[in-house]
Amino acid sequence: MTTSKPAPADDLPVFHNTFAEALAAFQTNLPSVKKGQTANVKSDKGSYTYDYADLTDVSEVVLPALARVGLAWFTGLDTAEDGNMILTWELLHGASGEGRTGRLPIGRAGGAWQQIGSAITYARRYALTAATGVAPGGDDNDGRDAYAGDRPEPRQTPIQQVKEYLPEGLYDLASLTTREEAEAMFYKARAAKHLPLIIGLPDGTEMDFGGWLRTHGASLPPREQTVEEAEAAAVAAHEAEVAAQEAAAAGGPASPEDNS
Repeated sequence: MTTSKPAPADDLPVFHNTFAEALAAFQTNLPSVKKGQTANVKSDKGSYTYDYADLTDVSEVVLPALARVGLAWFTGLDTAEDGNMILTWELLHGASGEGRTGRLPIGRAGGAWQQIGSAITYARRYALTAATGVAPGGDDNDGRDAYAGDRPEPRQTPIQQVKEYLPEGLYDLASLTTREEAEAMFYKARAAKHLPLIIGLPDGTEMDFGGWLRTHGASLPPREQTVEEAEAAAVAAHEAEVAAQEAAAAGGPASPEDNS
């Protein structure tokens, strides 16, 4: 007669009465996720690399830790009325049935399947880390300020290039008409850590999103002044000219005391 070996005490599930209690227990001992992948990005500023944790790195550590406190993780796909594909996710407490759920747009159905597949993987990874509070450790080099030209130094050792594409439909690139709009989109993408993601260009080449925003934004005209702004600028210029003339007539520069 054979008997199974008992599981280590640390691997035994601990049941909690509510979703909040289970999530709090999970976050009390957050699992450590290492950034086990390296990406190489080429842009108009040159090449640079950064480390990141892919979906496998995150899932193989986080999912067993969730199960040990009675939490289950689900993802699925849906299609919105406008044709956009939606990733749905749910973090569910098995004992109470309580949980949290969310939806992320990942691109239009019928697009390039390689890019849609990358968008699905990207959305699954970020939804899992956002819903659980897990943050992969190590240097966070993929959030640097690319608009200001702040790039990590290129590594000297050869690496395998890993491409991660910007999900289709995540940003309305066709809406950019002014330099200020491009800059605003840049800072929004920087906060979401989307700048290193790759986009395809009409000529068949590829470029990182941050580099494209910087280059494309520089080619756009500045925002035109509204009538109110133009009038305010004209009034300010006239007042400055009058103050200068009065100062010259008084034999000295205008000062705050002169206008009191």
